[in-house]
Amino acid sequence: MSAQLKVFVDRITDLLDIELETGRKLRGLNAALITTGIEGLCPTCYEDVFINTFNYLEINYRGCLYLNAANGIDIPALDDDLVAFAQAVAS
Repeated sequence: MSAQLKVFVDRITDLLDIELETGRKLRGLNAALITTGIEGLCPTCYEDVFINTFNYLEINYRGCLYLNAANGIDIPALDDDLVAFAQAVAS
């Protein structure tokens, strides 16, 4: 994960320590992960960071859309993948 994303995750989890009432407002919300990489599948160790963070914050984790970008990304196909993923997450 990038340094910027790590800082974001750290600040979000700080909400339960520093701004408890604000952090509690996250409970029950839904979250999903959309990410790219060059591996065949999303590395479990990468997704686990988000799963554990969402569990800690009591946010419902709805899944991961991983796009293998090793050979570029087909934008029209990406649109279809994103729409299908958004519909699955919303239901």
